[in-house]
Amino acid sequence: MSKKKETLYIYCRVSTIEQAKKGSSLKTQEAMGRKVAKKLGMKAEVRNEKSASSSVSNLANRYEAHKLMIEVGQGKVKHIYVSEISRLGRNSQVWYGMLAEMIKHKVKLYQADGQIYNLQDADEKLMVTLLSAIAVNRQEKRTIRFAINKFKDGYYVHGNTIFGYKKVSDGKGKKLAECDVNGKHLKQMFKIYARTGKTRDVQDYLLKNNVLTIRGKTKLWKL
Repeated sequence: MSKKKETLYIYCRVSTIEQAKKGSSLKTQEAMGRKVAKKLGMKAEVRNEKSASSSVSNLANRYEAHKLMIEVGQGKVKHIYVSEISRLGRNSQVWYGMLAEMIKHKVKLYQADGQIYNLQDADEKLMVTLLSAIAVNRQEKRTIRFAINKFKDGYYVHGNTIFGYKKVSDGKGKKLAECDVNGKHLKQMFKIYARTGKTRDVQDYLLKNNVLTIRGKTKLWKL
């Protein structure tokens, strides 16, 4: 009786930034995974995430990764292939959670060059952790550079909109423009402070006119 073939689960993902880069396409990742599976005498099962960010703090936007980890927990998945470790996660919180799950259920991790990481081995587990930490570090630096470049081009890169302004999209990003409602109040705030030099006078103006904060409150002005 022949031995049942093991299955190599090939996880493929690109981020929106990387889609155009040579060698990082989904087809390339799948082809490399199938090559490794054939070399190892395993069946290949592809889990194609397509385009999804791995820098967020959960797997909510990554259906295939979430499903894969559920199957790891169920003991169905024992072999996972990625073209590089960062495909699984660049957010440290997510990655270390996935790593802990794979270690717990004795999953082996495979890379494009045929490298096999036995996560039960202390040295190999350390190597995977280091590779992941490097990927996380690179992602954080890439995110910072992206934000700086957007800011230099005149785009607004923060989450909350400044009081008196609104975000306006030009198709490439969002820029600030005067808010139709609060723009006049912001101008008045500057005029009052220029005249009296007292923030209390500015606060009194805002409260008297029932001006809402950016969070929609009226009595929480602290200047």
